[in-house]
Amino acid sequence: MSLYELTYCSFASNNLKQRDILKILAKSKEHNKKHNITGCLLYHNHEFLQILEGEEDYVLEVFEKIQNDKRHDQIILLEQGKKNNRLFENWNMTYYDLNSEEHVDVNKQLFIDNLINFSHLSLENSSGVTLFWRLARQLLLT
Repeated sequence: MSLYELTYCSFASNNLKQRDILKILAKSKEHNKKHNITGCLLYHNHEFLQILEGEEDYVLEVFEKIQNDKRHDQIILLEQGKKNNRLFENWNMTYYDLNSEEHVDVNKQLFIDNLINFSHLSLENSSGVTLFWRLARQLLLT
């Protein structure tokens, strides 16, 4: 099996609600676990940023579904290619809604700080991972 990585960003469609995102996540977690896909999804200010890792065919299949999903607008493929190691091996679908009103500002800032610190500690230096973390920092700091 060759390990493959894909990074994209998109905007949420205008009518996308929090409950829609939770439905996407539930279905994605199940599918990703079954097909050994890992990665990270960020959502902030109606913008998605995601990195996927796994077997090439499965990762490309997921991305094709995303491209056909009307809940995404302006999808941009940022980076894709083979890689040696997983960075998110324990994350079938990590997600945190930074726009949620349920989160106290202190908890939100702590999460952002921890995620940014994690990005600095990542040992994997593929161009996709580097791009993902650079864009994640930019998205989180806006």
